[in-house]
Amino acid sequence: MPPSRIKAILLAILVVIIWSTSWILIKVGMDDIPALTLNGLRYTIAFILMLPFLFLPKIRNHLHLMTRKDWKDLIILGIIFIGLTQGALALSLVYLPAVTASLIMNCTPVFVAFLGIGFLSERPTNLQWGGLSINMVGVLLYFFPLQNKDNNWLGLLIALGCLFFNIIGSLLSRRINRGARLNAYIVSTVSIGVGGLMMLLAGIIMNGMPEFNQEGLVILGWLALVNTALTFPLWNYSLQTLTAMESNIIGNTMLIYVAILAFIFLGEQLTSQQEIGLFLTAVGAVLVQMRSLENQKRHNNNSYA
Repeated sequence: MPPSRIKAILLAILVVIIWSTSWILIKVGMDDIPALTLNGLRYTIAFILMLPFLFLPKIRNHLHLMTRKDWKDLIILGIIFIGLTQGALALSLVYLPAVTASLIMNCTPVFVAFLGIGFLSERPTNLQWGGLSINMVGVLLYFFPLQNKDNNWLGLLIALGCLFFNIIGSLLSRRINRGARLNAYIVSTVSIGVGGLMMLLAGIIMNGMPEFNQEGLVILGWLALVNTALTFPLWNYSLQTLTAMESNIIGNTMLIYVAILAFIFLGEQLTSQQEIGLFLTAVGAVLVQMRSLENQKRHNNNSYA
């Protein structure tokens, strides 16, 4: 059964907050490890941790009901949304500053909003369009001005490819999860396994296996267990209710949590422009969800009538 809209929003926010800690953990203890190899190890370990739970009776019953098309969809989701998106993001960081790559990725909600009308029949309300616009203005204020290294055309092409894969993956993920037809844990496990193994193989071929110290192993274990194995089922569960645009707007608020965590743990300061950008990002995200909450409240009132 899909979660209520309020529950889905709260779960999505919780997941994004947890995902925000990944940037800090990697910066603190694993910044010198190639991102492609690190992501491959993280997702593959998460898959190994998640795999035994597929054999629990309740989840196994869902497995028996899946069709060949369902399995095909999950494999494609893993290839696009995990393997290609995360892999392209890792490669783009080789050629571009993280600021530029992040800005390009944060444009995802705009394209998802427009394409979701045709592919998912999910048409945003006027309030949501306004919230999306404010959110994107906030994102642009936060990231600009960009660095001089941003004229690397190969890096930009890879980052745009990453944006494309992320858009397609977001739409496909919403289509698969919508209506709770498939179990969110199964969706997460299969897609993480497919994408994680892709990245790990590519990372080993390109960079070899990295060396980890004790601190690095602890961080890798935490990233795999908490930031991946725990959060992805919750995220896919929230997608049973939230539209593709709504979930992506919540994802954009990661800027806020990363900035707060970076200030607390790394001492990184924000400019006045960045503070205004983060404020607008938050306001836009709230406006996008407000219409959804109104619809939920109206539905509940009609149910009691």
